[in-house]
Formats: sequence, structure tokens, C-alpha cells
Amino acid sequence: MENKNIYRSPKPLGFILRMLLLAFNMFLVIAGCFSAAKNMGLIKFRKFSSAEDRTFYDSYYYKGQYGSLRDLFYLHDLPDNEVYGKFWEIIRAAEHKNAYDDFSKAKELGYYDGDKAEEELSMLKEMAANPKYPENKEKINKLVSEVQ
Repeated sequence: MENKNIYRSPKPLGFILRMLLLAFNMFLVIAGCFSAAKNMGLIKFRKFSSAEDRTFYDSYYYKGQYGSLRDLFYLHDLPDNEVYGKFWEIIRAAEHKNAYDDFSKAKELGYYDGDKAEEELSMLKEMAANPKYPENKEKINKLVSEVQ
């Protein structure tokens, strides 16, 4: 009687196909659980309308929390258009103020010897002189006064 090897090594193509089938089945199970939880109300997605977006972002705008506003706008990848333009303008002004603060502090400490701080300040003053949105004039002027 011959000694046949009862243990076979898997064929590579069959093994790969079985693993793909297993992965696909796992995906279907997870997607089904997610869908069931969503339908039962366990998971809720909040979709803002444009008016609700503006109200939500206005709270940061009026509190002067431009860093948080900036983070949200970059996170949600919001466009610079007529809906969000007012916010983008103040975000850019706050970025110029922060850059001025950083470059001037670096110059004081001797890490930087250029005049980039003055460039940032002049861009901030230019924004204060000619704001695209009139409601930002007072807020940008406040940022300029904090610098001087």
C-alpha cells in the first residue's frame, strides 16, 4: 500500500479566491449591521442645511474663535464662495496676525532675521483697509489693534 500524503498544500489561486470571498462576506456583514443600526435609529447622521451651517459657524465668528473656525473649515473642506466668504476672509486675517506674532517672536529670540513679520502685518493692514465683506472691517481692525 502506498503512503499517500493526505495533507495537501493549498493552490495559490484557490487560496486567494477564498480569502477574497471571506473578506467580501465580512464586508457584507459589517455593512448589514451598520444599515440595521441606522434604520433602528441607533446611529444618526446630522446633515446641515446652508442656513444651519451659517448659524453654527456664526457662533465661532462672533465669539472671535477664528482658530476653531479655521479648523472646521479646513476639516469640512468648505469653499470660498458667497455663502462662506465672510468666514474665509476673517480666517485669513487671523492667519496673517498669527504669522506676524510667530515671526516677530522668532526674530526676538534670534531664530529668524528676515522681515517676514512686517510683510504679514502689511497684508493684515491691507485687508483691514479694503475688506471684501463690510461686516469684517471691525473684526479685522481689532486684529490689527492687537498687533500694535
